[in-house]
Amino acid sequence: MASILRKNKNQKMKIEYASVKLYKSYCEAVTSVCKEGKYLANTSGFSKKQTKSFVEKVISNNYSQFFAIENNQIIGWCDIIPKEQELHKHVGVLGMGIISGFRKKGIGTELMSRTISHARLNGIERIELEVYANNLIAQKLYKKFGFVIEGVKRKGKKINDEYEDVIMMGLI
Repeated sequence: MASILRKNKNQKMKIEYASVKLYKSYCEAVTSVCKEGKYLANTSGFSKKQTKSFVEKVISNNYSQFFAIENNQIIGWCDIIPKEQELHKHVGVLGMGIISGFRKKGIGTELMSRTISHARLNGIERIELEVYANNLIAQKLYKKFGFVIEGVKRKGKKINDEYEDVIMMGLI
């Protein structure tokens, strides 16, 4: 377990491997980011039962998922989940989120570093993700880690009758 010091408040923020005991907090964090309608593929999040099941699957398969925790609450997460198809098992799909108020503080960098390292140690050779065209901060973070744009899904997102392109990125 690694800890880093929060830059602005001198509060300890920890990065830890996924834990079932934190599934409720993780569910709340995902729901919070979903409700913004800007970053994730749905706007309602997942049930606590779905979230617990997902975290149990992550742990039982030693998938790569790390939580950023402050004051015993999850403030961010990053995971790389391998594809299940036989010929694609070397490929992992990256998902992440940081709750509002904790962005632009280096938490995403810490989470990605730990998660990518774990995934590489577990046989993931290619990592891919999708990011919305307007999410320039996330794109900058991904490029910092070596991700490159591999394509664009034009009008891939629709919310409130407004469209946005979805950028596909990959890291070999």
